[in-house]
Amino acid sequence: MFENGGLKIHLGEKAMQYDVQTRERTLKAIPQNVTQIVRKFASESRRILKDQLVAEYLFGSYATNTPTALSDIDILIVVSGNAPELQWQMSGLASEYSLEYDVCISPILQDIEVWKKNQRAHTLFYQEVTTHGIPLC
Repeated sequence: MFENGGLKIHLGEKAMQYDVQTRERTLKAIPQNVTQIVRKFASESRRILKDQLVAEYLFGSYATNTPTALSDIDILIVVSGNAPELQWQMSGLASEYSLEYDVCISPILQDIEVWKKNQRAHTLFYQEVTTHGIPLC
């Protein structure tokens, strides 16, 4: 359960079970260079998004410990009040990281209302993130 300005959002059973120690153990299974990039990206996104950030997850092959040489770093960013300029900022940040670290970060911004719809419908995307995703904030 995440709270943002009194708003409570259930992001899935597995997500609720994560604590800081669990997250740290899970991140240690990921290559150290990727972990450092993910942490730095999450920190930068928190700085940029401020109060609009509701939740942030690493998901996909790195979260399931199945990356290949061609894997990108998938990050879901749930925000309140998603606007095109937020997507633009996160895409710009991902581009900077691609050039600086020679990795592909794929940030997906999703408005909290859309996330709630995914939750109610139990979409495959929702199930993937809540089952295998690693909370970053």
